[in-house]
Amino acid sequence: KEALSDVRVRQAIAYALNRQEFVDTIVEGRGEVANSFIAKTIPGWNEELEPYPQDVEKAKALVAEAGLEGKTMTLYFNSERVYMKETAQIIQQQLKNVGITLDVIPLESAGFFEKVFGTDSDYEFYLNGYGANGDPDNVIYGMYNGIWGVNLAISDELAAKWSDARSVFTDEERAALYKEIQEMTRDELTCYPIAYPNYVFVTTSNIKGTDTIKRTPIFEDYTKLTME
Repeated sequence: KEALSDVRVRQAIAYALNRQEFVDTIVEGRGEVANSFIAKTIPGWNEELEPYPQDVEKAKALVAEAGLEGKTMTLYFNSERVYMKETAQIIQQQLKNVGITLDVIPLESAGFFEKVFGTDSDYEFYLNGYGANGDPDNVIYGMYNGIWGVNLAISDELAAKWSDARSVFTDEERAALYKEIQEMTRDELTCYPIAYPNYVFVTTSNIKGTDTIKRTPIFEDYTKLTME
């Protein structure tokens, strides 16, 4: 959308967000602030990447400079996914605190994925999450290159880096490129990583090996578990 073509608007949103509030309230401390759209459990995660800090006054100044006052933007979220409604409401309030009006619109899963993984472009934001699984190319690249639809803004330079990461052969080369991709994505502000939530994995006491489960459970190797 036109408003987001102004980097000052994207920066204002980044400075408005208090990610720690999401961790403390939405997942009740079971997680941590995200510094990247790549999860900590995925190869290539850039641990040195610094997320934007919350700075309400700077966000307000940028909103005024960009002439965003009095304008309304839209965020869609999946009403059938846990935490999404509450997260959308916190985003709405945090943006309101700096002078940005945000409509948050719930959609059931089918309508949500049709909206954000299709070709519609009548909105500014959508709220989503994904399960950490293997190489970033497995899931994340599809959000940028059109496999999942025209849903994330991406510069030609950033698109080229994703393609480069597909063409190298060693893990070290790929990790280096993914770190560059994360830095470029942070600077372009085309997405706003919020949190790395920890999933609660509950078993009976006779199940052993659960300490090996490090990722979203659906992606784990359950042959590691034994029953006594």
